[in-house]
Amino acid sequence: MPFAFGLQFDPDAFKATGRAGYDGLVVGHVRGEGRSNAYDINGSIHIDVDFDRGSSSGYFDLAGRNDVTGEVVNFGRTNLVPGGADRYISSAPATGGSLQAFFAGRQAQEVMGAFNALLYDPKEPSQAMRATGSFAGKR
Repeated sequence: MPFAFGLQFDPDAFKATGRAGYDGLVVGHVRGEGRSNAYDINGSIHIDVDFDRGSSSGYFDLAGRNDVTGEVVNFGRTNLVPGGADRYISSAPATGGSLQAFFAGRQAQEVMGAFNALLYDPKEPSQAMRATGSFAGKR
């Protein structure tokens, strides 16, 4: 699994103002209870940040590859509930779970973090699944 690294943004040394949009990649895994399907997931994430208000919003789009059959499925778009943003972003997928991200770079040019989300199996829509993953993006 890829990972992100960089110098964490220091809002005491440089004040970020205005708005920024971050686009990036997501990787992770999702599975349900018992004998459910399991998928390696990947996709994209978009996060909008308003530094003046200390707020964030966004979404991720995910697809998965079944660990056994190799079949590719589309989990679709999951919106993020509006969250806070100052030293880091604290939010959650609208379906349930959590998301935390840190800014990196002298002027908060990058964002990186991890999430967990409640999703439903596209092949068995009544099967709740837990997704865990990481992401990184830039302005």
